[in-house]
Amino acid sequence: MREITDFLVILSVAVFAYLATGWIVVGNFFDIQLVRASFFVAVALATFGLRRERKQRLAAEDRAHLLSIRDPLTQLPNRRQFETQVSNTLKIGTRPIIILIGLDKFHNVDDLYGRLGSDAALCQVAARIGHSGTRSELIARIADDEFALCFEHNDPETVHSIAVGLVRSIKEPVQLGKEYHSIGANVGIVQADRDPMTAEELLRCAHIALSEARNTKAECCFFDREMDALIQEESILEKDFRNGVEQRGNSILFPANR
Repeated sequence: MREITDFLVILSVAVFAYLATGWIVVGNFFDIQLVRASFFVAVALATFGLRRERKQRLAAEDRAHLLSIRDPLTQLPNRRQFETQVSNTLKIGTRPIIILIGLDKFHNVDDLYGRLGSDAALCQVAARIGHSGTRSELIARIADDEFALCFEHNDPETVHSIAVGLVRSIKEPVQLGKEYHSIGANVGIVQADRDPMTAEELLRCAHIALSEARNTKAECCFFDREMDALIQEESILEKDFRNGVEQRGNSILFPANR
């Protein structure tokens, strides 16, 4: 259909140019029929070239935009698109629930089967998440071995049940060539509270809950403020310890050589 439209537009412009040359002054010097035919061909070629260049440019822009918001491997939205859509959800006053799925020791797959094997495993995991019936408004791959889901209209209990089902689905062996390999997973869950939160802050809290799930060998873990407070306290203690070590190191006196 687009090709037919282009042809009709080019033909119309060329015919108009052909007819318009009947009164141009060059007819006083050259054969008017030759000029009209040459001008006809020139305008047709120029119009066709411009239309084709514009179509190629628009197609390139569409591809570039798609690459900027999609994960090239799984074709899921990437972290940038996930944060954008979650931010839009927060702006209208919704309190979304975020599920962050972290694959357990996924680097072992890369070590055993190489890049092609790990890519195949990721695609299978992404397909399971997408076809799990989660009814999530948004599913994204936000890191090498992490997937995120956003729920706008579900209660925490329902989301927890969904998360447990996702973990058990991911644990089913993936087929890599003629072999099967099992992949573990943990989930961190966070819900936006009444205080203003950004999408980046929600993901940070989800990562804290995911780390807690991994540390406690739990399938799922909900974020709470005590986890964040504990992390902040540990960070301060670690910083003070390092500062103390550095100060002691600078104050050590070595005995003089005798």
